[in-house]
Amino acid sequence: MLIDFSLSFDSNVAEKRRAAIAGENIQRADRDRVIQILMLKARNRHVQFDVMSFLIENRRLARDEPSNERPLNTLIAFRMLDHLDWHAFQHDPSRFVFDAAYEDLKALLRPDAEAFLTESHTSKCIDEHEAKSAVVQALLVRFARLWHEERKRDKHHILRELCRFSIHQLGVIPLTELQLIWSGMTSSQGSPFFGPIMGRSTEMLQKIRGMAWDMTLLRVMEQNATAKSNQADFFIPYFVSMDRRWRHLLRLNSVMLMVINDADGSVRCARTDALEFQRVLGACIQTEFQSEMTSEKIAGRRRSARSVELNAMQELVAEEERYWLEQDLK
Repeated sequence: MLIDFSLSFDSNVAEKRRAAIAGENIQRADRDRVIQILMLKARNRHVQFDVMSFLIENRRLARDEPSNERPLNTLIAFRMLDHLDWHAFQHDPSRFVFDAAYEDLKALLRPDAEAFLTESHTSKCIDEHEAKSAVVQALLVRFARLWHEERKRDKHHILRELCRFSIHQLGVIPLTELQLIWSGMTSSQGSPFFGPIMGRSTEMLQKIRGMAWDMTLLRVMEQNATAKSNQADFFIPYFVSMDRRWRHLLRLNSVMLMVINDADGSVRCARTDALEFQRVLGACIQTEFQSEMTSEKIAGRRRSARSVELNAMQELVAEEERYWLEQDLK
């Protein structure tokens, strides 16, 4: 059995790599991590670097601030690796030897990189990922409100109210995200990932946006596992991050079993404590939302999940955040 794989990166790792290639001063530990990752490709030319994760994340930077060239410069740096002398790098990783002068190569690659980014700004696929991130963001802001409403917290009540919010406000039931929240609430060792919500920091809303994006990327990675490879039987997407929050999320998301349907490109994951969560969720739905579980309504929510409108979700996020903006987050 042959396995194909790729490495995706969050925007911070991608930026560190750009800085290392450009010869900028970065912390020794960060540079060593960048070299370690690049050495994987130096030793095995079949290793693939996927740029889409950090481009999706950085698109908001370029859209909100058109003069921000970080996404462009990072993409150019990745494409420069196609011109790197990997044999020389393997023997001396302190130097990047390209087939042209650094500035000349950067100028040569810039037009195509600009065209690629311009096309990505209107990409339906990226819009869908951003809309899904907004769905998760709205869910997390509502979770924060429920968590802090009462001193004596009833976790089953919170899950029930999140289901109600999902059905009537989001129009979808995000099962994976609900299970992650449930795992965070019930973890006997605490949940550092949900710390900004459970601890109610002054930066909570800002941190929730990042948390929502991490949870969305997690789902993107799972979906990418259904990609067909021309070189192997299975394709495994790896994600590289220096962010401690990502590690905390993975600890809540221990996947025990993954079933891939090649016919429709779907993937089903069985996580730790999945049966217990299904039991709790089933009891919640049977008592409160049985009328919402008809085949017609389930099919309707599945259609909604495939066509989430970004503007509508952003408006819902703003509405949920308004509650907190009127509070004293101290």
